[in-house]
Amino acid sequence: MAPRPFEVGAAAGAAAGAALGAACPSHAIEPASAEQLREIVIEANVADEPLIPVGGATAMAAGRPLLRRGMAVAMGGLARIVDHSPADFVVTVEAGCRFAALQAELLRHRQWLAVEPPDREQATVGGMVAAAATSFVAAQHGTLRHHLLGVRVLHADGHFAKAGGRVVKNVAGYDLMKLHHGALGTLGIVVAATFRLRPLPAADLLDTAPCDDVETMAAFGDALARPGLVPAAGFFLGHLRAGALQGQLLARFQGARATVVDQAAAIEAAPGGARLAWKREVVEPEGARPRPLQSLAEAGSCANDGDAALLTLHFAPSRTREVAAALLRFGAGRVALDLVRGFGLLKLATDGADGALTKSLAHGLAALKGELAAAGGVLASQAGPAPLRALAPPSSLTPEGEKLYGALREELDPQRRINPGRWGA
Repeated sequence: MAPRPFEVGAAAGAAAGAALGAACPSHAIEPASAEQLREIVIEANVADEPLIPVGGATAMAAGRPLLRRGMAVAMGGLARIVDHSPADFVVTVEAGCRFAALQAELLRHRQWLAVEPPDREQATVGGMVAAAATSFVAAQHGTLRHHLLGVRVLHADGHFAKAGGRVVKNVAGYDLMKLHHGALGTLGIVVAATFRLRPLPAADLLDTAPCDDVETMAAFGDALARPGLVPAAGFFLGHLRAGALQGQLLARFQGARATVVDQAAAIEAAPGGARLAWKREVVEPEGARPRPLQSLAEAGSCANDGDAALLTLHFAPSRTREVAAALLRFGAGRVALDLVRGFGLLKLATDGADGALTKSLAHGLAALKGELAAAGGVLASQAGPAPLRALAPPSSLTPEGEKLYGALREELDPQRRINPGRWGA
């Protein structure tokens, strides 16, 4: 069966034009197997045509704008769960499999891949690996990288390669598979991945309370760091308006029922927490998420919002007060701060690349970037108009990390066939 043509809009998503600019894919194709994908890569080499792998189109704006117009390769045809060993808590899945479909299958065995991305219904497994997708339960379970055991990739020269394996300890030396985590497909197209699984938590409890001041938020972060507490997540979620914070605190606990209830009670009774109006909600593995978790996901997604800018903040949790004060001076947008890990999301409504609002935001972001740097933090861009993305790098890599990446790119794809310009030169 030949690869089928695919509408560019369906492959790249509604925000692709704004995200990719003049280099937005001119046409698209969807292979039905890894071998068909290999044939496409070889033919593209002959034709000197760049390739743009597309999964769920949830991170099309990640990285830098593409340098060359090419063909989108929709990965939805590679969506099989290749192997699931419930006894070993290991699963191998093709890159185009939707994350939600994978979790639904694992749920039948009371297991899960212990991450929670913003676009859990739309995201694909390969896209999550390539884009180093955010996880809203990383405080307890780590990011997707911590669960990745192995990958199969297709390099730009048409050769397949494997790294890692099906067991936790399988290699000595460099952990080559994890180089693909966050590389945006530029070191090779992720074809399949193997993950370590975990038992489904016996209880999953969300505790929320309104919050409108920095000191309460910071005290909540301090409480989450107390010995004996193991939160799955601890966030401030809200809006910046005219120099003020308005939002709520979110604490999520997963594990044995008695432990989860005890930890929620400890947070509610912590200094600064006793006076807050806490609300507890059970998070069911099946069914709709509580509204606060839906709002958190919306704060971290630009998949269906082409006129929004999304930036990430990276800082030491001990500097939360300084970071919050800098955000208040910036004074606009939707914010989600992971108070356990020192990670933040800042989502801004814009009026397009050349609008007055975008120019005003650019001026404010330049100041915010400087204040974050003074506090030891980093501002990085994930999506948005070019003037805003130009203010911040697409990652928090150090100059040494960028240099290493460049050397790997030169070795694996010297002609820049896959996602040219998306990451580095």
